[in-house]
Amino acid sequence: MAPALRKRAARPTAASRRRTQSTKGKGNAVKPPAKRSSKPRTSKAKASSAKSPFIHPPNNPQATLLGLPTELRLQIYAYLLESDTIIHVHRKSLPGRNRSIFTWTPCKGASATSPLLCANPKWSGLCAEEDRCTYKKYAPPAPRGFAALTASCKFLRSETQGYWMRNTVVSIAPLALRLWLLYLEKHARHQLRNLRRVTLAGPDQYNTFKAQHVRELWRRVPNLEAVAFQGQTHPFPWIRQVSEVYNVDMRSRWHQWSALAPFRVFPRSVTVVVEGLIYLKRRTSKTTKGKPLKEQQLVVRVIREGKEPDENGMFEGEGDGWGDEDVQLELVQPGGLVEKASDALWREWWKDEFFEPFYTIW
Repeated sequence: MAPALRKRAARPTAASRRRTQSTKGKGNAVKPPAKRSSKPRTSKAKASSAKSPFIHPPNNPQATLLGLPTELRLQIYAYLLESDTIIHVHRKSLPGRNRSIFTWTPCKGASATSPLLCANPKWSGLCAEEDRCTYKKYAPPAPRGFAALTASCKFLRSETQGYWMRNTVVSIAPLALRLWLLYLEKHARHQLRNLRRVTLAGPDQYNTFKAQHVRELWRRVPNLEAVAFQGQTHPFPWIRQVSEVYNVDMRSRWHQWSALAPFRVFPRSVTVVVEGLIYLKRRTSKTTKGKPLKEQQLVVRVIREGKEPDENGMFEGEGDGWGDEDVQLELVQPGGLVEKASDALWREWWKDEFFEPFYTIW
């Protein structure tokens, strides 16, 4: 075993030699006691407490949201969610089999008639372009209301996730609904239990909106409270001929609307709202009251409010909940378009060849 190396003593510096020489010959001198002051002694803590009520003053004396107790934050979330919040979910396909990602954008505003409906959908020409709720890939709208709060930081997004899904209306295209529900089942199953209100947004076409989409929603979302449909629809059965454009008889014809049929599977406890926008193109060969048919749009709505069962699980009234006394009918009479230009952006949602029967009147 190698011998341990001894540490060499450090050489004294010039400053240390001077201190040694100055202390030689003085011995163990004792300093005289210091004179006591006539002022009363006070500790530093008492002196600081006399100046400020805080022993340790905070760096930022203003209150912050994250500095509040959890109970107060939950009350703030509940207050913010009293306002109607709608998000539009978008599906983007990826290379590969059944690979998709989903993004969402906030709605510009809910309808005054029902919180399930967008006030100015993207296919509507009854509003100005800046008010129309549309999705722009390179310029998405900024988050609003509660959505803006959840986007501020990861902690708030995680804490408000349950509130978010329980109090938000999710608007999604019928063709993307099944893939979105499967995505939630795989990656966020708890969100399906928090989901309460869903709106199917898109045209009322046989190839895009089917009864199986509604049944899929009823089967996979256990706590569904309200469901809606909002989209373009055919003039039939509301308008069968040109003379009926300004005299729509909703009471006698709402039973014949094909868009309502898929929603009859829901019990009375579920609120159902169905809105269709009818587009009437200008026809010089067809007249109404001696005048050419103008280009216009009108909106029809059928609303059935959900009812709570009694203590025996029975609902008030008779029938299946789809009688004349169970529904509320609304009609926005035909009116002129706000955006009349031939290149208006809302017209892009009516250019598909399948939409030709939508605005054909015999």
